[in-house]
Amino acid sequence: MKVLDDSNEVAFHSMFDQAVKIVITYSGSISYDSMKGHFDMHGVAFLIDEKKIIVVDGEVVKNEWFSPEHLQIIDAHEVGHLLISPQDLHENDVEKCADYVGFNLIKEKKLERAIDLYRREYISRYGCSPEDDDELSYLIKNN
Repeated sequence: MKVLDDSNEVAFHSMFDQAVKIVITYSGSISYDSMKGHFDMHGVAFLIDEKKIIVVDGEVVKNEWFSPEHLQIIDAHEVGHLLISPQDLHENDVEKCADYVGFNLIKEKKLERAIDLYRREYISRYGCSPEDDDELSYLIKNN
């Protein structure tokens, strides 16, 4: 893990794809203000596809409820976006596809606590578990 900007940014590689860098940026960082609009639009994190950088809102990371499993889920979800292509999507929602692929990345790593948390979040968002979304299984065949 590499600390940038006098501890206001932390950078490290994705556990699911070493070519992807994760940057957690905190409000004291010189780049936080420019990122704030993206957080407001996309949530806790967003992916800069062409640079393979996941940017995470450090102000959310500082919350007591935020766990390492939350960060693993963010990592897997954003890498999921990189692994799906527009041809893969057909009629499916982009975020749901990224969640499905992300869940399976976590499952491959056998991260049990993250699996349980991701499954609960998936059910909350989509009304079914990722294991029940068989129509999306084509997304993980080549990944």
